[in-house]
Amino acid sequence: MEISKEEFVKNILKAQAKRRRRREQEYKATVIESMNRCRKKSSKRHIRLEGQR
Repeated sequence: MEISKEEFVKNILKAQAKRRRRREQEYKATVIESMNRCRKKSSKRHIRLEGQR
């Protein structure tokens, strides 16, 4: 199976783009998750701080 250099490069670029997209989605998901976790923790902290004031 002989494919031209252009085809080969195109396939590699496609694979890289797909991988990059997946990595970005995972990164966004983890950021959102950690933000939610921080928000949950900080909401309890806010209540405590308001009580001390």
